[in-house]
Amino acid sequence: MNAIELLEQQHNEVDELFEKLEAAPKGDAEKKELFGQIADGLAVHTEIEEKIFYPSVRRKATEELLEHSVEEHLEVKKLIAAIIDLEPEETDFDSKCAELKADVQAHVAEERSQLFPKVRDLFAAADLDDLGVQMEEMARDLQSGEPLQGLAAEVHAAP
Repeated sequence: MNAIELLEQQHNEVDELFEKLEAAPKGDAEKKELFGQIADGLAVHTEIEEKIFYPSVRRKATEELLEHSVEEHLEVKKLIAAIIDLEPEETDFDSKCAELKADVQAHVAEERSQLFPKVRDLFAAADLDDLGVQMEEMARDLQSGEPLQGLAAEVHAAP
């Protein structure tokens, strides 16, 4: 699977989890479990983008677009950190999850309309495949550990 296909697959998985989260009854313990899956998925996704995908693209693409993407990642990470300690029955849980979903969807829309087309033009298919392999390996490693550890450390270090 090439790098863009992997990222799109992860986008779709998170979208499905958000739909399940929204459909779960208010205050249900399932909401906390679904949020945990979303948070882990986004932690893995942002890490492989920031450590592998963006640096590779940075060598060939505009810096401005990538800087904006990293800023959006930080906002998503801050929201995840704010939701982690909330319980599903708390008033802010659903509204913060809705805010997280909106931010993630806006970020995905920008990637799909601006970044990914540029990357497809700049990279040969074989290079995207190689990048995808590296990203899949890192994603597996992150998923086998504690994906949220790096996210929490970054949020606490952010201004």
